[in-house]
Amino acid sequence: MQILKNIGWEIFEYLRRALTPFVVKLMFGMTMFVLLLIENTQLRMILLFVLFACDCMLTFVLYRSTGEQAYKMKQAGLLSREQRPVGSAGAQGKYRPCKEYRPYKGFVIAVVSCLAGIVLILVSALGGSLGARLALMFVYGWAYAPVASFYMIDTVSGGVDVIPLSSVWFTFILFGVYVIIATVGYILGGQKEKMRLFMLERSAQAVESGRNHRSVNDERERKR
Repeated sequence: MQILKNIGWEIFEYLRRALTPFVVKLMFGMTMFVLLLIENTQLRMILLFVLFACDCMLTFVLYRSTGEQAYKMKQAGLLSREQRPVGSAGAQGKYRPCKEYRPYKGFVIAVVSCLAGIVLILVSALGGSLGARLALMFVYGWAYAPVASFYMIDTVSGGVDVIPLSSVWFTFILFGVYVIIATVGYILGGQKEKMRLFMLERSAQAVESGRNHRSVNDERERKR
């Protein structure tokens, strides 16, 4: 029973962590979807590129922050198991093992946030569903709008309706870019927090060493 409970908390934690980047990228995607209505090809491509670059940078920042928080939770778990004061590490909320930092978690969180998009791609491409493609464009516009914009360059009318259903396969490329950025950001966030804790520990050791050295000198002076 405890194993099932732990698995449930693990799944819930992945879903919770995936929600924030999903919503943020949804907002970017809806904006990119609107940009597809711009008839000027050069302007449309430039704006889409700028938005996609901003989306990538924000994704990196979000996952780096997630990695930092997860490493703090890992430190809180380590201190609690050693029955030592948790300190600021406990400021991340109630401790659970599923919240601890693991290098692979950034990858898993990113994949979880893309699961619905993967289903929509398969249904759209293999089933020929126009509704699934429209849902993909609306929910995952950050990944499909740039692809659609490239296809619209060669079309005479410039409309979205003339884009072939096979175009959705290229969305996997942008999904891959997103997963890579998320994984790197999460790992770097954990490493950043690890380095911060290491520097704090070194500073504390230096202060303690200075106190001990001063105490030894004072003792020698008294003996003289």
